[in-house]
Amino acid sequence: MWSIVIRAAAQAFAGALGIQAISKEQFRDAIFAAAVSAFSIWWSTHEKKKLVESTGNTERITKPPSAVPLILLAGLLLGSGCSSIAPGSDPIVVNAQRSMSASFDLVDAFLRWEYVNRHAVARDVTDAADIIRTKFPPAFEATKSVLATYRANKTPEAKADLMTWLATLREIEAQARVYYSPRKP
Repeated sequence: MWSIVIRAAAQAFAGALGIQAISKEQFRDAIFAAAVSAFSIWWSTHEKKKLVESTGNTERITKPPSAVPLILLAGLLLGSGCSSIAPGSDPIVVNAQRSMSASFDLVDAFLRWEYVNRHAVARDVTDAADIIRTKFPPAFEATKSVLATYRANKTPEAKADLMTWLATLREIEAQARVYYSPRKP
């Protein structure tokens, strides 16, 4: 009974966020984050009340709200979406898609950064960017094609081709990493 209720609540929660599906573990993490946030807010209010009672000060004591509960909630909601593979999904396909996405994001960020800063970067950075501009798009398209082939026909040969093209993308990504390291805000 509870399993059905949890599954229905998880699907409703996913629908509210505009996500196609959410696992029970992700839903559990989101509920835990909400509980931690609620407790943190209650605790800060409770501490504020104790401070007023102990000092006898009836003036309103203002304390900025803590950002920790919101950070925890956002981290658990956003971070839990990528950590697991849904039941029934092919791990090779899922990991290939993740790898392709990560490679694309890093190479795209590097090329944009190089283009904006072309006048200020060293010549070898521009040369590397120009090489990557010619090598990455066909490699990415070939990887997409091989991934589609693997999905349709999961043979050892198709898997080997997919792994080879993913390695090619990682090599190009590594060339971009030599000159570019994304900064996390």
